[in-house]
Parts: sequence; C-alpha cells; structure tokens
Amino acid sequence: MRVDTTAAAVEVMRTRGGAVRGALSGGILLRYKHGPRIDEHDMVLRFNDAPTRGFEDFVGTKTTFRLVTVDKAGFHEGDEMVIMQMQSKAGLLVYNQLRWGGAG
Repeated sequence: MRVDTTAAAVEVMRTRGGAVRGALSGGILLRYKHGPRIDEHDMVLRFNDAPTRGFEDFVGTKTTFRLVTVDKAGFHEGDEMVIMQMQSKAGLLVYNQLRWGGAG
C-alpha cells in the first residue's frame, strides 16, 4: 500500500491524462456487470473501504486511487495509491503510523 498526499495524486493525474472513472459503491452496482467497462478507463477512483474482491464482474478490478477518511485509512486491496483526508492531529498521527510505522 502506498500512502500519499493529494498534491502528489493531482500531479500523477496531470501527467497521465486520459479518462478518469470514479466507481461508486453501493448495492445498486450489483444489478449490472460493468466491471470490464470500468477497468477500460485510464484511472479508477474508489472511496473508503469499497471492495472489489468478490465483485469483479460488477465493479472491476482496477483501482488507481483510493480516497479514504481517517477511520478507513488502513484499508487497501492492492497497489493503489491511498489518499487520506486529514483534518486533525489525529489524522496526521494515523498517516504517520501507516507511512513510517511510528507516531512521529
């Protein structure tokens, strides 16, 4: 898992260009098998702990960025870049723990 800042993520998006797909999470996705269509996009954004494993036919397998809140900061399913929202000292402490293995 890579934990990074929003600025770095924006730079990656700017240099890669192309189409960006934000995959919604929710039960309605289980009505349609759009997984392959979602995976065709250059980038796929996922939010918090929205899973792909076990739901590949419906939501695809690709995740470029995962945007998470502090309470979901440890969740990841692969080599996606995890971007954590930090609005407090507690968020910074969680980030430091994940990034550096310490409370810093």
